[in-house]
Amino acid sequence: MLGKCIGAAGIIIALIAIYRLIGLLALRSRGVTEEVEVVRSREVKPNVYAHTLRFPDGSEREDKAGFNRPFSDGKLLTVVSDPKNRENFEFAEQLRKNIYIMGALLGMAVLFMVRGFLM
Repeated sequence: MLGKCIGAAGIIIALIAIYRLIGLLALRSRGVTEEVEVVRSREVKPNVYAHTLRFPDGSEREDKAGFNRPFSDGKLLTVVSDPKNRENFEFAEQLRKNIYIMGALLGMAVLFMVRGFLM
């Protein structure tokens, strides 16, 4: 019984990881890579900072990443934006890390499934 629960949890985790991984890979492959400038930082919670970024077209957007340190004003960063919805963007470095994390999570979920259903 416990094995089947572990296996079922593995299936749920795997489905979530696959969904998120597909979205991240689609953004990486179809996204528009741009260099943006940090206009200002603000503390949204204690030790959590959001940044207003200026894009090449002159528009300004706020990130949703929530970093524990503010970026300095004027710093140039690379982002990958969804061409259909320019409000949806990820920092290039974070995008790469998130893809690796989702891949690792998927691998762990497969191990849960194998372990759960072979118990």
